[in-house]
Amino acid sequence: AQLEAIREQLKALQPAALPPPSSSRSYEVQAPISGTVIAVGKANGEQVAAGEAILEIAALDTVWVEAPIFEKDLGRLSAGAPAVFTVAAYAGREFTGRIVDVSKVVDESTRTAKAVFEAANPGEALSLGMQANLRLEGGAAAPVLLVPKESVLDNEGKKIVYVLISGEEFRLEEHT
Repeated sequence: AQLEAIREQLKALQPAALPPPSSSRSYEVQAPISGTVIAVGKANGEQVAAGEAILEIAALDTVWVEAPIFEKDLGRLSAGAPAVFTVAAYAGREFTGRIVDVSKVVDESTRTAKAVFEAANPGEALSLGMQANLRLEGGAAAPVLLVPKESVLDNEGKKIVYVLISGEEFRLEEHT
């Protein structure tokens, strides 16, 4: 009698057996956003835990383009400044965007900081992972002196050039 009572207690403590999976048992899962499926985390019929990702979805109507910007050019960038992008897949087609963020960290090996641009993606032509060429406005034109490399002289650690003023008259200019 005591043995039978123990068996009943053990039986009560064990979880109830789950019914075998039925092929007609399915659930509709609705995504919180619309977009393009870019990764599938579960196969049909595979068990899913609460909070576990089934699909990775991206809304590609607007994309972010990341570009390394040389340290010397960072002072020329401002939030909202326009940019133009091209990609090899669509030769001759230009996509426009604007700067949304510039990293405050400069990579020591490349001397660049990452800038993030937001670009409209009409027809979802741009795909994740594409390589883009970027064109930024350079600001107002500034006068520059262009000389052949051979014309630059080293004088006591300073770079100098002689500029022709007239006839045989020259002016010495220091350049960095």
